Amino acid sequence: MTIMQRLPATSREGFPSLPYLIDQARAFADLVQLWVEVTTGTDEASVARAKQIVADVEAAGGPLLAFHETCLQLHRRTQDCLNRAERAERPPSAGSFQWEHMIDQLRMVEDYPERAPSTSPQRPVTRGIYDREAGHRERREAAKIKIQQQLQARSREHEHEKRRKMPLAALRKGKNSRKETTE
Repeated sequence: MTIMQRLPATSREGFPSLPYLIDQARAFADLVQLWVEVTTGTDEASVARAKQIVADVEAAGGPLLAFHETCLQLHRRTQDCLNRAERAERPPSAGSFQWEHMIDQLRMVEDYPERAPSTSPQRPVTRGIYDREAGHRERREAAKIKIQQQLQARSREHEHEKRRKMPLAALRKGKNSRKETTE
């Protein structure tokens, strides 16, 4: 604050003033979290104390009981939102796992060619460092090609699925616009 007071008025324009320094939403969330921690408890001693606090709140009734119920409801809603967000982060289907697996394979091939999955039939062990490097290079290239083919096939399947789900009216509109351009 003292630094801000020393600045000319034109330089003070970007500084937040006191009401804007307090994040009210975060303060309310912290209050709810504190209330829930106090009224639920984590270990044996705090659970007994929490039960006593809840009993006192219920006995008092009125606004304090309404506050307690509101805090518990907000906590439940927050947990539900967090659970939904965590589920949304997870891949929704087995196809997503396959995409991730293919991408991991491609990265593994690029980063560690000696760990790349072999796509060629077993070759006899040859002598010399140059033969081994050539084998690694061949396996790496074959794995890249295979993964790229799989990705292209998935992309084609995805496009086909999008077209299949497209509404009939949109398809007709697309056909009509093609006829107009040819005439």
